[in-house]
Parts: sequence; C-alpha cells; structure tokens
Amino acid sequence: MRVCICVSGQLRTSDEALVSLRNATAGLDATFIFSVWDRIGAKVDGPLNIHQLVRLFEAPAIETLPIGWFGADKFWRRLPTVRDFLTEQMASENPDRIATRIHKIFPDAIIDLEAPDLLSLDFDTERDDKNSVRMLYKIWRANEIKRKIERQDGKFDCVIRTRPDLFVFKIDTDLITSTCSDNKIFICSFNEQKTFIGDSFAAGTSRAIDRYSSLFGAAISSQSEWTHIHVNLAKHLSDADIDIERYPHLGLYANDQMVTATELAALLEKMRGTDDWSVQHEITARTLAANLAIAGDDAESARRSLIIEGEIADSDLDHLDAYFFVLAKTYEKLDEHVASGLCALLSIWLRHSSDINIQGATVSAFAHACARIADWTVIEDPQRLADYFLTGPRPVQSERLLGRALARLQEKEGLEVIETIARTISEAASHIVFYGAYLERASDATIPGLRRLAETVGYDRHPEFLRLLVLFGGRTGDRDGTIEALQSMVDGGIASVHERFRLADLLKHAGRFEEAYREQFIAVRESPGHAGANRQMAELCFSVGEEIQGAEFAWTAYNLDPNEPSHRLLVCYAEIRLGRVTPGANFPVDAPLAALPHVALWVPDFAGTIDRHVNSMTSAK
Repeated sequence: MRVCICVSGQLRTSDEALVSLRNATAGLDATFIFSVWDRIGAKVDGPLNIHQLVRLFEAPAIETLPIGWFGADKFWRRLPTVRDFLTEQMASENPDRIATRIHKIFPDAIIDLEAPDLLSLDFDTERDDKNSVRMLYKIWRANEIKRKIERQDGKFDCVIRTRPDLFVFKIDTDLITSTCSDNKIFICSFNEQKTFIGDSFAAGTSRAIDRYSSLFGAAISSQSEWTHIHVNLAKHLSDADIDIERYPHLGLYANDQMVTATELAALLEKMRGTDDWSVQHEITARTLAANLAIAGDDAESARRSLIIEGEIADSDLDHLDAYFFVLAKTYEKLDEHVASGLCALLSIWLRHSSDINIQGATVSAFAHACARIADWTVIEDPQRLADYFLTGPRPVQSERLLGRALARLQEKEGLEVIETIARTISEAASHIVFYGAYLERASDATIPGLRRLAETVGYDRHPEFLRLLVLFGGRTGDRDGTIEALQSMVDGGIASVHERFRLADLLKHAGRFEEAYREQFIAVRESPGHAGANRQMAELCFSVGEEIQGAEFAWTAYNLDPNEPSHRLLVCYAEIRLGRVTPGANFPVDAPLAALPHVALWVPDFAGTIDRHVNSMTSAK
C-alpha cells in the first residue's frame, strides 16, 4: 500500500512530534512531503488563548499572568520583551539547518522550503485567525507536490495531512482505508454538530484530500465570506459532501520555545522604568516572585512578596486573578486554609467568564481548602460555606484588599455571594472529592454526601465530574460503570495517561483484550519509561496474538526493571514462543514461580510454556 504523508506549516523548537510521526509510520511504504517555512516558529502572533500560551510558558510562569492580558494584541503589547526574546530565538535558526533536521529523521523526504515574507498571504482585513491563509497555502502546496508525483506514478492509496508539531502515535492504514472514501475522511476533532472542526490533521483517499486542500483557493477568492478557519473548513467539507470522523491515534502539540518563570521574571525586570511599566506589571512581578518562592518551599518569602503597598485603582483590581491564586497557594502552604479558600474564590470569580481550563488550578486551590473543613456537610450548603469563608479568620495584611476586591466584583458584576459560591462548589466538586478522599480523616462515609452534591449539580455540568464516577465506581466495585466513565474521558480528550492505563487494566480484567490493547498502546507511547506499563503492554500483545510486538515490550520492561520476577518470566516466554530459545537452554527462568499465577491470567498458555521449558532444562541435565 502506497502512503503519502504531507507535513505542512512551521517547524518548532522541538522535534519530538516528528520523531513520533517517524515511529508511527515505521514499516509503511510512505512518501514524505514537507512544505514548510524556512524558519522555526513559536506562537507570537495570531489568536492567543490559554491552550497556545501553555506551549510557550512553563506552568509556574503562566499561572502568574492576569487573564485580562490574554489575547494576541493585548498580550504582546503588555509584554514586548517576551515577544522580542521569542522572535530572536526563531530568527537564529539557519534555513539550511531546518532541512538538515528533517532529513535526519526522514532521510528520503521531499522538502519544499520557503521564506514566509516573500508572498502576501494575509486577509485584507484584520482577523482573529489571520495566519489561516498561510496555513492553507502550505497545505495546498504540499498537496500539489503529491499530485505531481501521482501524475507520474499513479494515485496513492492513502494520504495523511498533518503538522510538524502534532504528536501522531499510529498511522493505521487498515483503519483509514476501511473507513474512508472519496466522501469521508478522518480529522483530529469536531463539535457535535460538525460545524466547527480541527485543522491540524486529515487522512483519507487522495481525491478526498485534494478537495480538503482546495480551501486555500476559497480563502483567497471569497474573503468576504470568511468567518473563521474552523467554521469555514467545516462548511467547505460539507459543501463537498465529505463526511468526517475523529482519528483515534493523535496526541497533543509539541511545546514551542518554553519561557521559564525565571526567564519571565528577568524579561519583566527589563521593562521596569520604561513607559510600558504599570501597577499591573508591578503586581505581576511580585506574584511571579512569590510563585518562585513557593516552588523553593519558602512560603514566608512568598507572603512578603505579595504585600501590596499603596493604593490600587479599581480598574487594576480586575486584573488580580493571578495574584489571588498565588496568594491562595501561599496560605495553603502556611496552613491558613480559610484565607486560602477565600483567595481562591476571588480568583475564580475574576476568571469565571473564561474557559474552565484556565482556572482549573484555581478551582483545585479552592477544593484543597474545602477538603480541610472539619464538617463536610458545610460543603453541601452554599450559605454555610459562605459564612465559613467570609467570616473566618484572615491575615490582617490582605483583609483590606480582599474586601475591596469582593466589593468591586459585587458592584461590577452584580454577583450574589451565595449564588457564586454555589456555582464554584459545582465546579470544584470533583476536586473536593479527590482531595478529601485521600485525607487521613476521610472515610467511605464521606463519599455519599459528596455524591449527593455531585448528583444535585449534575455530572454533565463539567467533564471533571466523570472522575467522580471513576472514584465512586472504584469504591463500590462497579467495574462496568468505571470503564464507561473512563472511556467517556478518553473520548472527550480529558483523560490523563494514567487514566488510560487504568482503563486498559479494567478492560483487560473484563476480558476485552482488543480494546485494552488499543488503550494501553496509546498510553505506553505517551509514557514509554514505565516498566509496569510495558509489562502490561506485552501481556496484552500476547493476548491478541501480536507475539513479536509482545517480545519487544517484554524486553523493554525487563531492561527497565530486570529485578521484577514477572518481567523475567515474560521475556523467557516471549523468546520460547518465537523459537529463539532451544529446548533445554539455561535461559533465565530463575524468577520465583510465585509470579506465574499473576501473568498466567492474561497470557495464552503461559504456565504451560514455562513449565515445558523448565522440564526440558531438567531433562537436559
């Protein structure tokens, strides 16, 4: 089967995603086409939201930035030194080295390099997705190179369109060819109505990808009809009668040049004394210093950094969400959970109109405080919780600022304290359960009350509530319910690698080996250095008949942890099954046979294979 992989866009500072693509295409008859710009990139223009910023900044840096600064124009206007720093990093890359980087990973790749400033590839008017024309141009150009090859050598059986910074864990040509047609392709993501779809990946027949790639012409010729890349791409495919399905073997994006908290602090200091410096910059600098102190386990220094002298204008109070978040972390370290909870509440309210992912860490801080409340029935009653946080003891130096911020919010937003606390409880419920469940005083008796809370709020209010179902299922032995909840998390893209491991393990225990194999394979690719995960992957490979692959994972597990008995037994089993150990050979089967019953549950004829080999060793003697 002839496969064409079209990679278009801009290389980033990391090659990790390209390595994942190479691994995903190993063994395929693949032609690689790269149509990329002749300099590396980072997200320093175009739309700028939390999902893009987390690829530029390390977590301790980004969590100290006010959410009111987010957005491309506002962000870089407030932090010009950071943009200059990233731009210099990108400009330092030699175009020849870009080709070298690609050829090091894909020696036979066809590479089309262009300078990004030679062509005018902008919309006539300013738009949020102003880089979309450039992206579509490179998609089209890579596809045109593919079409030129096809005129000489015939059509490719399967065509993949992807980005240089997208992790691809598997190119399943059987799945693609059996699912796709000239009227159906795989893509990375879409909403329920299929009116808003992702633009990072596509897979299908050559003709379907030709039609997918032709959006570039429409973007140039019909700018007045342009709405947004994700909307217009959905309409373009719909108008072409192309249906879409989500491709299951994709990961996240590789990080760009990461700005550390220490680097951000230095770049902020370069602005001090300039016309760009403001009260908000001063507060942000103090917030950053405090966060660095917390990372160094120096909560007292963090507290001192966060003492604000002088007056703060009402307009600046609206940008204290990051300040209150770090203050909440500081008080948590100092075991002042009432103050921590109130600061977290203020941070949440200041961020409430934003995506929940932005304030997830803040919700966690609030949940930490709630989980330490002695009487958990308080959590089920917004009025009692309001009284607990608003009338409890608070550090003197923050009293006035907390009060002003709360009053400002009530005045500006018309917020009712009880209503907003009730809303915050609903957002934090799953976090509260997790933190509370692992405190020493928590017991199974705690869970029913919090489950009532979650059911009252509604599990569907927030994807994190699925984790409640996982926790409750684990506590009650509801394996099927736990599998269903974990599968929903995977399908929704919110499952961590450890939750994928757990799903695979539960599927294995349920005898659903093919499904377990799929989930474990993806999880191991994300966390390849985990010995136990490789062992379980080996077991599942043997369970579904993938013996060569099973041997590879068995050896990986053994090399990572050679002292684990089950790893040694698995290696022995694999080598015997593949005929690489002769009968009677003194292969390392000296692992305690107590490990046999566990592994034998999942691996076909495991005990028999080992037993026959041990007997052959005995006979040989």
